Amino acid sequence: MTLYNIFYIDDKYGDLSYEGTTDNFDKWLEKHNKDRCKEGDDIEKADCFEVAEIHPVIFDKEETE
Repeated sequence: MTLYNIFYIDDKYGDLSYEGTTDNFDKWLEKHNKDRCKEGDDIEKADCFEVAEIHPVIFDKEETE
C-alpha cells in the first residue's frame, strides 16, 4: 500500500501544516471538502496542498506464517 502525507500550504507565509495521512488523496480531498461545506467554509483545491509519498517502517505488524 502506498501512503501519502498531506500538508496545507499557507499562501501568506509559505508554511506547511500537516493535515493527515491517506492512501488516496483524491478521496481524502473530497471528504475534506464535504466536511468544510458542512461547516460553512469554502472548498479547497488540490493545489492548496503538498502531497508527499511516505515509506513507513512498521515493526509491530503481526506476521502470519
